[in-house]
Amino acid sequence: MPTQILIKKSTTASAVPTTSDITTGELAVNTADKRLFTNNSGTIVELGVNPSSVTTGAITASSGTVSGNWSVSGTLTVATPSNDTDAASKAYVDTAVSNVVDSAPGALDTLNELAAALGDDANFSTTITNSLATKLNLSGGTMTGDIVLGANKITSTATPATDDTLTRKGYVDSILGSATSAATSAANAATSESNAATSETNAATSASNASTSETNAASSASAASTSATSASNSASAASTSATNAATSETNALNAYDSFDDRYLGAKASAPTLDNDGDALIAGALYFDTTDDKMQVYSGSAWGDVAPVATSVTEAQISDLGTTIVLDSDIGTTVQGYDVDTLKADVADTLTAPFRGTVTTDNDLSFDMDVTNFFKCTPTGNGTLTFTNITAGQSGNIWFDNSGGHTISAASTTYIASADLTTISTAGVYFLSYYSDGANVMVSATPAVTSAGA
Repeated sequence: MPTQILIKKSTTASAVPTTSDITTGELAVNTADKRLFTNNSGTIVELGVNPSSVTTGAITASSGTVSGNWSVSGTLTVATPSNDTDAASKAYVDTAVSNVVDSAPGALDTLNELAAALGDDANFSTTITNSLATKLNLSGGTMTGDIVLGANKITSTATPATDDTLTRKGYVDSILGSATSAATSAANAATSESNAATSETNAATSASNASTSETNAASSASAASTSATSASNSASAASTSATNAATSETNALNAYDSFDDRYLGAKASAPTLDNDGDALIAGALYFDTTDDKMQVYSGSAWGDVAPVATSVTEAQISDLGTTIVLDSDIGTTVQGYDVDTLKADVADTLTAPFRGTVTTDNDLSFDMDVTNFFKCTPTGNGTLTFTNITAGQSGNIWFDNSGGHTISAASTTYIASADLTTISTAGVYFLSYYSDGANVMVSATPAVTSAGA
C-alpha cells in the first residue's frame, strides 16, 4: 500500500474525474457537489455519504428519508405495512384485492363489471327505492289506476261484508240459486192455479161437445159412405199412375243406357268394351286424355274425329309430311327469293362493292363474332388476342402503335417473333390474320406511312 495519497479537487458542478485525471488509489473531490471519487483499477468509483450510485454490495438502513426517486432493478423487500404511508409488498396487495373479490363470479369480480350490472347508475339505491315505491305492497294498498287482468283472474275465499267489497263467483251463485228456486216455486203455483181454472172450463166445454158429437156422428156416417166410393175411385187412379211411372222409369233408364253405350267419357287409353262391359258399337265416342282429342269407333277400330272448320292452321295438319311456309315466315325463318342474293353453292358475279364493317377495338382483344376488320390504337403494353375463334375466318387490322407499346401474343395467336418486335416499335402497321378454328395466324407489314414504306 502506498504511504502517500494524492488528492485532487474540482470546483465545477457535476464534474466527474476520468482515469486520466487520477490514478489507482488517488482521490478527487468535487467541492461544488460535495462528492468524492477514486480510481479503482481503471474504473472511476464515487464514494462518500451521498453517492450518485452504488455499483456493488447492499444498502441496509434502520431509518431515514428519501428526498428523491429510487430506481430498483432487483427486488425490494419490505415488511408488512402498519401505517397508511408504509410501502406494501405484492403479497399484501394481492391478499387485499383477493379479500375484496372474495368468491364473486368471474362476470362480477371487477368494479367495472359491478358498475355495468347496476346500469352504471351512481344513484342506484335511490333509483330502486323510487321504483319500488310505485309498486303495490304484498300487505295491500290503494291503486290509483285501472287494473287490466285480460284472461287472468283474482281468486278469493272471503265472503263480502260491505257493499263495496269485491265478491266471488261462488257467493253470487249461492244467492242467485236461492232466488231462482223461489221464483220457480211461485211460477209453478201460478201455473197450477191457472190449470185448475182451465180444467173447469174444459169440463163444461166437453159436455157441450158431447152433444155436438152426437149430431156430427150422424153426418159422419153419411160422409163415410161417400168417402168409400171416392176412395175406390182414387185407388184405381193410383194404380194407373203407378203403371205409368214404372213405364217412364224404364224408358229413362233405356235412354241413358243408350247414351252411355255411345259416349264412354274421358279415358287415358282406347277402351275395348263399353261402360256396361258389352261389345263396342259403331259411332261410339270417348275423349283421349293422353293426346287431348276425341276418338270415334268405326265398328272395328278407333280413329280421330276430324274437325269441321272454315279454316285450318298449320298446327292442325299432322299428316302433311312437309313444312308449310306461311307468308309470315318469309323474311324471318325463311329467306325470301332475291335475284341479287349471293349463294354459297354456285359461282356469283359481284356487280357492286362488297364491304365489311370496320370495328374500332383498342384493347388488343379482337372478337371474331363482331366483324372481320378492325382498327386498333393501343394505349399501353398488351397481348394480341382473338376471341370466338371461327374456322376459315380471315381479315385485316389497321394497327396504329404510334406510342411504341410492347406487344406480346396469346398462346392461340401465331406470329413471327420478328413481326412482334416490328409492331412493338412506334409506327403504323397492316396486320392480316387467318383462323383454323383453334388458333389464329397473323402476319405484319413493316411500318408504313402515307408516302409509302
